[in-house]
Amino acid sequence: MRDLNGIKISPIKDSKLFERLCRDLWKNDSSNINVDFYGSFGQEQDGVDVFGRKKNTNKWFGIQCKVRESKLTKLDIKNEILKAEKFNPKLEEYIICTTIKKDK
Repeated sequence: MRDLNGIKISPIKDSKLFERLCRDLWKNDSSNINVDFYGSFGQEQDGVDVFGRKKNTNKWFGIQCKVRESKLTKLDIKNEILKAEKFNPKLEEYIICTTIKKDK
């Protein structure tokens, strides 16, 4: 496998492009099934942009995609989790993907 250290990829600024990237990453993971977008841009989505199921358990997961230049606060994250708790079917796993720079 090729070492990717030192390769710099420009941050994605287009939220729809970032959502497609996240969907495609999870869709191409063979441990997942039925991965797709949830709702349309501008609709209430219960904190979920992409959803699917784990093949081995059939449990649902949801992904929230955030294009950001500044950090996500604890309150931002808590609010997204509260929205995702309303998602039907119930999510077993919830993932927030973001474009912010890595920080401790």
